[in-house]
Amino acid sequence: MQRVIVSGVGAMGVGLFCVAGTVKAFTYGLGLLPAAVLGVVTAVGGG
Repeated sequence: MQRVIVSGVGAMGVGLFCVAGTVKAFTYGLGLLPAAVLGVVTAVGGG
């Protein structure tokens, strides 16, 4: 059970980093594809 909780919290953290990176990219006026790439890179590097 503890493994499931830890995995869930980790997945939420990665998702949060992904959304934060994508929102920041949209704030700077980037298009859809660059924003998605930046979100993934932020999630992998930050999460």
